[in-house]
Amino acid sequence: MVAPVLFASPVRGETVVATIPLGTGPASPIASGIDVDPLSNLIFVADSANNVVVEIDGYTNTVAATSPTLDYYGPYGLAVNPQTHKIFVTDTDRYGHSTGLVSVLDEATLSRIATVGLAGNPTQVAVNPVTDRVYVEEFTGTAVDVIDGSTYSVLARISVSCAAGTDPSRCNSAGITVNPVTNKVYASFTTPTCCPSSGYTSVFAIDGSTNAVTANVTYADWLLASNRIPFGLATNSETNMLYAVSGPDISLYVQNSDSLHVIDASTMSIVTSIPLGQNNSTMGVGVDEATNRIYAGHGTVFVIDGTTNTVATTVPNIATIGVAVNPATSLIYVSGLGNSVMVVAGPSPSTHATRTIVACDPGSAAVNQAAQCAATVTDTTSSPTAPTGTVSFTSNSSGMFSPSSTCILNPASSSASSCTVSYSPNVGSEGGHRITGTYGADSTHFASRGSFSLAVTKRSTSTSVSCTGHSSRFTCTASVSDTSPGMPLTPTGNVSWTSSSTSRKSGFSPPSCTLSGTGPTASCTVSYTNPGKSTTVTITATDTGDASHFGSTGSTTLTT
Repeated sequence: MVAPVLFASPVRGETVVATIPLGTGPASPIASGIDVDPLSNLIFVADSANNVVVEIDGYTNTVAATSPTLDYYGPYGLAVNPQTHKIFVTDTDRYGHSTGLVSVLDEATLSRIATVGLAGNPTQVAVNPVTDRVYVEEFTGTAVDVIDGSTYSVLARISVSCAAGTDPSRCNSAGITVNPVTNKVYASFTTPTCCPSSGYTSVFAIDGSTNAVTANVTYADWLLASNRIPFGLATNSETNMLYAVSGPDISLYVQNSDSLHVIDASTMSIVTSIPLGQNNSTMGVGVDEATNRIYAGHGTVFVIDGTTNTVATTVPNIATIGVAVNPATSLIYVSGLGNSVMVVAGPSPSTHATRTIVACDPGSAAVNQAAQCAATVTDTTSSPTAPTGTVSFTSNSSGMFSPSSTCILNPASSSASSCTVSYSPNVGSEGGHRITGTYGADSTHFASRGSFSLAVTKRSTSTSVSCTGHSSRFTCTASVSDTSPGMPLTPTGNVSWTSSSTSRKSGFSPPSCTLSGTGPTASCTVSYTNPGKSTTVTITATDTGDASHFGSTGSTTLTT
């Protein structure tokens, strides 16, 4: 059992509460690729300066792990599927150079488990965790690729057309987001009219069931006046509102420049455009659905009240490119220029954040041996209450939970609750089993998830030897028994024999034997001959083990 641990909540009110250095390297832009897994409270950053994905622990605001080096141009867009624990990362630099690859990383290890090759240069990426579909914008291909998040096959390539009268050769990706409630995908592309002057951004609505473009909305923009860097698009699935950025038009002052556009996704029409001040090019944007606050900006983070569509406050001096929000904690993570991530605390959500810790006893078990796996769910807020509800357990390997894979929480303290299930690894599943417990939330507590790595081994054995006979002729039997806890398996395989006798005429017939039997013990028999003078010898039988058992050795002493 793991004792519940309390985590102090940060001071609230749109203030910077932490700066997290990501490592050394050139201070080139970190791509917009930053996303949060709210169930595990882990934040993942596409660090283009160092060509890795960085994992941040949301409980401590420290770097917890770093992936191996990725592809040639470096990570650009990034999205997490919290249901499958997978991270999808595109390989493209800020100028559109790319290997055409999307990497799939295991959230627990940050190791690459698959790559997907695309026809165009992949840039920004979004995931629908309900359908397990991954949507990738092509930088200059004016298309969105649809990937199956389980098989990693490309299911469709959806073409779009930028605004009439603009330069199609410079129609570039400008943000993508998914509303999992409506199964709609929204992708924005931006292009100038002809030359260094004003242009347009179009936001396209795509039906996730049919992969068809159903509508679009276009507004004047200046996003290509500077370097081709990523821009933001975000959705609030609770209100079905979209939030699209607009850059500054430094030469013509186009209407709606330096703005955040609020789009009604049901009609694909602009409800209002919120001015953010001249030369405040809005690059990153994120939504906190728990508080209905929108965070957008570049050099300053503007905090938008989603109810009134007005600027509630600002957080200055933050170089913003990517924005990710954890709705469980209402902490905002901002990536930008340089090798760091800024953490901004928003208002406390009405639902309490939790942390789930899973521990199994014993931490190493043999196949067919039951381990007791306990989940402890702790309210991590400053005014905690004990969570209620259930925890569902899963394994990434083969095994059985008992009495079921779900248990009901019982209070362990004023701030924590726990419950336990039994887990038995199946025969042939030796190796690491990742046991994951997911707390399903209640009316006042947010869902969370924790994992434990259970080491699964073969079953242990013991070998005993007995010999009967007289003079120089004996019959020797080796009995091999399964000694691990849990349901025993009948040992199989071969037993080899040796004797301490120095006589050349000493020997076994046959030199080895094959085990047979039922239940926890199997045996086999050989004949032993040791002609010559009377002497004391040691007879040793060595079981070589089998697919489910470790080997063992036994011996006996006899006088010939």
